[in-house]
Amino acid sequence: MMKIERFQEEDMNAVKPLAKQAWHTFYDGFSEDYLQCIAECIVRHNFTDADLSFKISDEEGVKGLIFGTRKGKIVDLSDWVKKQSENLSPIEKNLLETLCEYMDEADRNTLAWMSDEDVKLSLFVSTRKGCGRELLNAITEEFRKHRFRKMFLWTDTSCDHDYYPTHGFTLATAYRDRHYSTEEKDYMTYIYWKPIL
Repeated sequence: MMKIERFQEEDMNAVKPLAKQAWHTFYDGFSEDYLQCIAECIVRHNFTDADLSFKISDEEGVKGLIFGTRKGKIVDLSDWVKKQSENLSPIEKNLLETLCEYMDEADRNTLAWMSDEDVKLSLFVSTRKGCGRELLNAITEEFRKHRFRKMFLWTDTSCDHDYYPTHGFTLATAYRDRHYSTEEKDYMTYIYWKPIL
């Protein structure tokens, strides 16, 4: 039986494997500890509003996360990154810093589309079919309670960005990311929105 509950800081270690599972292919060849560091970075970056953050679990553990972020809330991970970097190789440190820069830029680009009455869907991960829909329904209801008018999100080439148009989201813009694009391949970032009220 699936259960939706609020995500709390104490859940961080339990959800790192979930985040790692979602993004591990981008970091193939790196150590397990480094993959855990990247996963924690992604979760920490997006965990801004405890009252807008949920997890879905069953008897085996956490199967999905969904976080909301009020406009203007940005997490400063510089101290956390500095501490993590003490034990990283130069390549790992560079990749971690690039990830943070990428997420910060995508957040700024998304916030530029939002009004003060809107909210950002900042992290949405599901590893079991059907859990994503349950989480999206739960957070949408929470957003309605707070009287947010629209929800915005950004996603990218590494994610299942085709999921959003099939669930009522409209593409606001797409752009070629400067951090991960190469001469051979464009790495695209997509900003979507959906009405709440």
